[in-house]
Amino acid sequence: CDWSSDVCSSDLGAEHQGGIALRQLARLEHPPRQGGPAAAEREGHRRPHVLRRRPGLGLKGEQALLEDVVLANRILTREAGILDIQAHVSVRSKANPNHWYMARFVAPGGASLSDMIEYDFESKPVKGPRNDNARETFLHGQVFKARPDVQVVVHAHTPEFVAFGVSSAPLYWGPDKQVPVWDIRPVNKNRNGIVSSNPLGEAMAQKLGQNEAVPLWGHGITLTAKSLPEAIHRVIALRANARMQLAATSIGSAGKPESIVDDAAADQTAWDHYKRVDLKAENGKVPTNPAPMPAKPSDPVGAARHDLVMANRILSSESVGLLDTAG
Repeated sequence: CDWSSDVCSSDLGAEHQGGIALRQLARLEHPPRQGGPAAAEREGHRRPHVLRRRPGLGLKGEQALLEDVVLANRILTREAGILDIQAHVSVRSKANPNHWYMARFVAPGGASLSDMIEYDFESKPVKGPRNDNARETFLHGQVFKARPDVQVVVHAHTPEFVAFGVSSAPLYWGPDKQVPVWDIRPVNKNRNGIVSSNPLGEAMAQKLGQNEAVPLWGHGITLTAKSLPEAIHRVIALRANARMQLAATSIGSAGKPESIVDDAAADQTAWDHYKRVDLKAENGKVPTNPAPMPAKPSDPVGAARHDLVMANRILSSESVGLLDTAG
């Protein structure tokens, strides 16, 4: 594959390598509005953040970025136990900061390069409409649009984060810093639900403001970071804070955690360790395609037995943990 050109031939075909379209990265998807800034203001339109393409970052840089976001999905699911089957991690493109990448609607613990989709700020797939998008792409797109400093967005639904999202007790980033909670109901016809549109994503991003994270009422959390290693550190540390607060409350104390301090060197050390662990399980390579499904017997009885065995193994696995030895 010649990463210096705009065409790559591989066993995946000429159009896709690692699940991204190889195209002219210099083309921006947001041309300037005719009439200039004054005309935009007269029309009453809010001008979005449009960032310049970063020169010197070609397809090799994008490929490395995609490999890392695949690993981040798998690490936060397998090693950290934070992402469930409908959670996700997204990352801003290095070549075009007005675009970002996230996996299609698949379990993050099994994400692969071919699952990655490139989106614009309105959460539209750059290569055209698809029917396999994750349901809350708008959450990510609107954060990237509102916060040019954010490079990574994590959305998770762990019980600790959901608990603080519906509790009157605040979740603390540090002893003197509360994490704000976004209540979707006032902007969603008094109903709870997912962030399923750009207006809902924009409302959530406004509540996030310049904070590092925002719990979603009855739902989970959205967390931001400037790098994938920092994102891993932040979401693990914030969950630890939540667990400490819950434990302290259970024994009658209103404990406040220590501040979460970003340490790039420590974050990188942890990231390198997690990468080694995950890559070891994949024979040292980031998966290009999803793992094949186990073959199922063709006869109905054999197929039913196969599914029953699989259900037992899934429900007793470390990631689900519902069946014990007596289950």
